[in-house]
Amino acid sequence: ENMARLATLPEMLPQVQQHQSKVVMALLDPDISIRRRGLDLLFAMCDESNVVEIVRQLLDYLATQADVASMEDLVLKTAVLTERFASDRVWYVDAMLELIEKGGEFVGDDIWFRVVQVITNEPSLQAYCAQKICKGLQMGGLLAEPMLKAATYIVGEFGHTVTEIPGGTQLALLHQHFPSASTPTQALLLSAYIKLALRAPHSSPDLQSQIRTIFKRYQTYVDSE
Repeated sequence: ENMARLATLPEMLPQVQQHQSKVVMALLDPDISIRRRGLDLLFAMCDESNVVEIVRQLLDYLATQADVASMEDLVLKTAVLTERFASDRVWYVDAMLELIEKGGEFVGDDIWFRVVQVITNEPSLQAYCAQKICKGLQMGGLLAEPMLKAATYIVGEFGHTVTEIPGGTQLALLHQHFPSASTPTQALLLSAYIKLALRAPHSSPDLQSQIRTIFKRYQTYVDSE
């Protein structure tokens, strides 16, 4: 607690940062109160000079050691640090997409939506992120809802920039998750399918036919949403 207070003083921050490796070790302590204090101190000592290292440590901890009781706080703090101190947009989206993937259901809608907002407003990121998402989807496996939502939005908006992965393949990569998705996410998926169809070249009748078939199947869906 004393170190956390010292970290709030600009003139003391460099001295506190010298103990960063020891603070990271506190995240592994059996005592949850010590783990929480360690996380709070890492959050307080982070700035532009060490954000890449600290976020990397938090993402690794999130994937391997974090307990359910601290997950929500850990995800939020990691997102805040990444947003606050990122100086490189590619690093930012890489870190945030990894956070969304590893954080699972503990990732709030405001986090994944902020990422896609940044991507939408940065044309130089769009093809890069769409390709990254498509390749991630090709690896298979179940996706938690926040990651599926982000992936759906990115592929729907920017999938047409990934010329090496055909639209029909992109559609299949998304649609495999449709049955297990919640109703709001299914609606987002259907919206993405329309965007894929609209942006498909006229030489892609197969893709448009596949999408029409999906919509015919769900046009009498019981849930009106």
